[in-house]
Amino acid sequence: QTPLISAISMKNLPLIEQLLERGADPDMRSRWSYPPVSYAAGDDEAHVRIRELLGQAGANFNTVWTVLGTTFNMLVGLYSLEFGARQSPAYVEEMLSRGVDPLWENEKGTSFVSSVEVRGQILQNANPDQRQALGGEDFDAVKQILAEYLAEIEAREAEIARREEAARRLAESQALEQRVEAQYQKDLALPADLRRDKYLVSINRHLRLEEYLDAAFFYALLDRNGEAVSGDALFFRGETYTKLGMSDKAMETFHEYAVKEGASGPYYVQALQESLRLTRTQHEESGASDLGAFIAAGDRSLDDLIRADKYTVGLSAAIQSGSYR
Repeated sequence: QTPLISAISMKNLPLIEQLLERGADPDMRSRWSYPPVSYAAGDDEAHVRIRELLGQAGANFNTVWTVLGTTFNMLVGLYSLEFGARQSPAYVEEMLSRGVDPLWENEKGTSFVSSVEVRGQILQNANPDQRQALGGEDFDAVKQILAEYLAEIEAREAEIARREEAARRLAESQALEQRVEAQYQKDLALPADLRRDKYLVSINRHLRLEEYLDAAFFYALLDRNGEAVSGDALFFRGETYTKLGMSDKAMETFHEYAVKEGASGPYYVQALQESLRLTRTQHEESGASDLGAFIAAGDRSLDDLIRADKYTVGLSAAIQSGSYR
């Protein structure tokens, strides 16, 4: 053992402080490859203070999971007091609060998460007495803490991804606006009606080729030309936004089509179906609990008759597919 590990094993706080002040490596392992922090894994006051000192000295607390990489004790069911402490709920919560990554893998490819899974398998096959002796109640609490932590991390990463995607789309939108203005200035030499026909022909061509970004570009030029898009072109504009992942604009366009064309429009039912599908997708991504309230909030721009048609279409589709919920 290193002098630091020996001092930690004896809980000699003054000596630990002196060694760390004189430059002792807070991560240097013992001959058995255990880092210093793994020798201070208890919940008692001395061990808590030792971990504070190691943290102040810059110890890498991820290495605390190294000991869990040795699964021999886990497999044969020999859980020492020290090993049990390493999985106590209070200890695990402290490690997570210190920024320890439960998915970090040691040199054997083992993480705390994978070790918990192995221990869970052992406890699953244990009888009540064995389960109590092996700290089953503490283990259940640790599993819950870990599940909540990982869910929080997943939610945080999803939010970061959502913001990055929003920033990317904003940048693309700004670039599209600049491109549209540049092209429109070039086309000003043409009469307005000729510009309109040029843009409509281009839209049809790009839609046939499934070149939706180019189609969106010419739709934007049509707007810049002061043309009101209506009829089939309006519905296909909604589809273009859908293909580009611009769900808010797609929803707005399908609603606009339903309002302008009414039930006599050839794509009226499809527009309502697409609107419902986009609403469900947005609801799932938002994490909101009340689907009905979410749908109602997004349908405020529709009059009562179109809302009734939309919900009837949704109800019919749900019954036909057996989606009674």
